[in-house]
Amino acid sequence: MQTPAGKPRSRGVFRYFAVSTVILFGVAALAAALHHALRDSYPGRKFEGFFREALAMGSTDDNFLLGRFASRYDVCIYGMSDPVAESGFATFFGMVRNETWMQSNLIYRTDVSNCPETTFFYVFHHKGEDSVIRSTIDDLTYITARHGMTFPQDHSLYFQTYSPGLVVQLAPPGKDRKVYSAINGFAGTSSEADKMLAHNIIQQELLQAILNAGDLEVNRTPVSIIEEWNISTPLRAPMADPQYRAQWLEHNVYNMCLYDIMLLITLYAWDESILDDRLGSYIRYIRNNYEAIEKRAREIQYDERYSDIFVQKC
Repeated sequence: MQTPAGKPRSRGVFRYFAVSTVILFGVAALAAALHHALRDSYPGRKFEGFFREALAMGSTDDNFLLGRFASRYDVCIYGMSDPVAESGFATFFGMVRNETWMQSNLIYRTDVSNCPETTFFYVFHHKGEDSVIRSTIDDLTYITARHGMTFPQDHSLYFQTYSPGLVVQLAPPGKDRKVYSAINGFAGTSSEADKMLAHNIIQQELLQAILNAGDLEVNRTPVSIIEEWNISTPLRAPMADPQYRAQWLEHNVYNMCLYDIMLLITLYAWDESILDDRLGSYIRYIRNNYEAIEKRAREIQYDERYSDIFVQKC
């Protein structure tokens, strides 16, 4: 059929659809841009990024599996006996029991061989003696042999430098995972800096083990006990030097901060939407519950039961 001007009507119809399509695509693009802008500006964006960096090595893969502890497990703390440190251990794990679904059982022993075979998390509490590196290697050799694993001899190279605290995840294929931590309690020190450092190390190593999180190096004031601002130095083992330790404390946090609590109560939250242990589920959980997560973390930070942990609010 022709129009009075002699032009096919269909051309006008197709032109209409073409223009409509452009308009619809424009609206869709605008909606997507607004969605991304709103997502990037929502209050939890910074914490979401920190969660990815701390627990998923910065991954954006929704299927990335996070390394959680089981709901029930035995913790064997052995080595140096210190009432102050033992109180710190008890308060930390008490907080974890109260605020998450993890129910750990604390056991104190004098030697690793006295720890029960049901032990999942081994904690060697020492006083920084000269033999501590050798003891660490011997203990790891014993633990891996006890649980049917082999401790590679080349791993001993990683323990040749003094460290006030370390965490080792033992997870060979086909074997149940075990976790080991060595923590310097700086027993007998008169230095206030070392006492503060001992307070920091207990929390840092226990938290990193539970979160399966490594150190995050920064060159700014940390917002988390996981973050470390390491001062440039020519020393081969800087943390063995008391002056460096004091300087390190001036640039790092004294205890767990708000973001640390948020990591803990998010990773081990009572919520069916995150049962599959995948990063994508947690990111959606954070976006849907950020205000509640932050509010609960602040309540924990100021809870008198945990005042020994959160001496400084950061």
